[in-house]
Amino acid sequence: MANSNTNYIDNDSLAKPPRFSKDNFTVWKERMILFLEGSDPKIPYYLENGPYIPAVVIPAILATATSPAVPERRIPKTPNQWSEEDKKEVAVDAKARSIIAMSLSDDVYHSVMKMRTSKSMWDISYVSNMKELMKYNSLELSI
Repeated sequence: MANSNTNYIDNDSLAKPPRFSKDNFTVWKERMILFLEGSDPKIPYYLENGPYIPAVVIPAILATATSPAVPERRIPKTPNQWSEEDKKEVAVDAKARSIIAMSLSDDVYHSVMKMRTSKSMWDISYVSNMKELMKYNSLELSI
C-alpha cells in the first residue's frame, strides 16, 4: 500500500530502511535511528563514537628509578589477527554503512559513497542536510 504523504517515501517494508527525504529530514533521521537500532542495538553507539577497531592492548609500565612511565597503548590488529568477536564487532559497522547507503537517494549517496565508516556517512548526511536547511531558511528569511 502506497503512502499518501509525499514528503516521506515509505517503502512499506520492515526489511528495508526508511527512504531518505530532504523535505522531512527530522522524521527520516528518527525513523532511521529506530531502524538501525532494531537491526543491531550497537549501531547507534558506533554512529556516535566511531567504529570498533580491533587492537592489541599493551599495558602501561610504571616509572622506575631509571626509566619514565610508559602509558598504555593500543595497536590496531591486522585482519588476520582478528578474533571471531573482533570480526562480529567490525561487521556491525559494515551493516550500518550498508543500511545507510540503501536509505539514501542517489544525490545524497554520491556525497558519502567514499566514506569508510558508518559514523562518517551519518555525520556527512546530517551536516549536508543541515547546510541545505540553513540555506533554505536564510532564503526564506530574506524574502
